[in-house]
Parts: sequence; C-alpha cells; structure tokens
Amino acid sequence: MGIEYYRYLIPRANQLRPTANQLASFVEALAGDRWIPTPGSSSLRKMAELNGKSHDEAAQTWAHVNRPPVGRTSAPFPLDAAWFAGFDDRDLCLKIPVEYADQIGLQPPLVCNGPIPADPYYDVEIHLSRDYVERISELIEPIETKCSCGEELGCAAAADPFFASRIRVRCPKCNEPFLPFRHDVVFRDGWTRAQSTVRGGAVYRFALVIDCGKCFPHTGKDPFRFNPRLIELCEYQLGCELYEIYDLN
Repeated sequence: MGIEYYRYLIPRANQLRPTANQLASFVEALAGDRWIPTPGSSSLRKMAELNGKSHDEAAQTWAHVNRPPVGRTSAPFPLDAAWFAGFDDRDLCLKIPVEYADQIGLQPPLVCNGPIPADPYYDVEIHLSRDYVERISELIEPIETKCSCGEELGCAAAADPFFASRIRVRCPKCNEPFLPFRHDVVFRDGWTRAQSTVRGGAVYRFALVIDCGKCFPHTGKDPFRFNPRLIELCEYQLGCELYEIYDLN
C-alpha cells in the first residue's frame, strides 16, 4: 500500500462555517474560474472523452457526497443555496473528481517548483462539520481538547464521513466556546521530519481539501503548496484568511 497525500485549506478562525449562500457562490466561483469540472463545461466534456464516456454520463457523476454507512450518492447540479441549506445541521463531505488534469483546461489547485506527476488526478473536496473535525496522524499531533473548566471536549460522531476525531464546538459543562487558534499543534515534515508548530493544527468546521491519492511529488525537494490564485479566490469568496497544512496516510 502506497502513501496518499492530502492538503487542507482552513480558515484562520477555525470555528468558521460558511453559510449556504456563501457555499453556493463559492462553488460557482470555483467552476467559473476553472478550478473544477462541472456539467456543461469544456473540461468535463474533455475528461469524459478521455474516459471513453459521453458528457451526459460524466454529468451524472460529476460530484458525489460521502454518506457512510450507505456509501456515496451523486450530487445535483447546480449546487445552489437551497441544497447547501439542507446540510445546515449535518455533516457534508462533497467530492469533485478530476482526472487528466493537465489535459482538460483547468487551473492546478496545487503547484510545486519541480515537475508535476504524469497524468495528474485528484479530488477537490468541501468539508462541513457540525463539530470540529480534527486530523491526527504521524505528522500532526493532537490539539489540547480540555476546556478551562476541566471538561473533555473530544467526542465521536456516528457514521462519520471524514473518518477523523471530533471536538465539541462548546463545552457541555460551562458553555465556553472551544477556539482552536489559541493552541499550537506540533507538525512534522513528512520527508525531513523537521518539527514545527501550526496554530490551530488541522482542526476545522470547514475546509477545502485536495486529495491527491498517490499522485504527488515523492520527494521533499519539491513539495506541493496551494496555488496562490486559488487561495486568493477562496479568501475573497469566504471573507476570511486561510492557512494550509498537509497530511500523508
């Protein structure tokens, strides 16, 4: 089994969860600026052609929602505010697959100084959570989850679409909000093992995630980073500052 690469773009105010209107405008902007292939677009038509499919076939599966234990279900198009409002009190893991990324006219969400892997593919994912999602791995240490009153805020979620740890947004004992940006989290580079700290770690209620699978530079000399143009678009659409962190599994 090979290593898989994930890169997260997270609000600096980790508690932020965009509104349904913001999310609908955000997806529309991602499509309009050629970051994702959507039904009717030249990028989805080209991707379908390269896969030996019709555009109509590709349009039916252009995006899907991860719904454990059921599996996944196809997402409609367009993703309007009414659709996102249906997840106001629920978790959402929306995945938009991209194949033949160097041939279908999209902007690359990740860039590096070295060569991009041949025949690049990845998923563009939007994560929304009722609680905080917390990514913990060999690279990312846990955040401190005890409230100032001593109550433990870590929790679990049934049928979790993110397969991650959870943290309560507020303390059930004293009602104090949990604010991840107040905590430094130890992060280790996946190649050099150099240690640093990241304020807030990989804790979020909303994140834009690029899931590269096994398609990424396999040396630490030319690491991926988010395309500055994509960060600029996201910060404009969401009205907040964002930071990035990655993980290897």
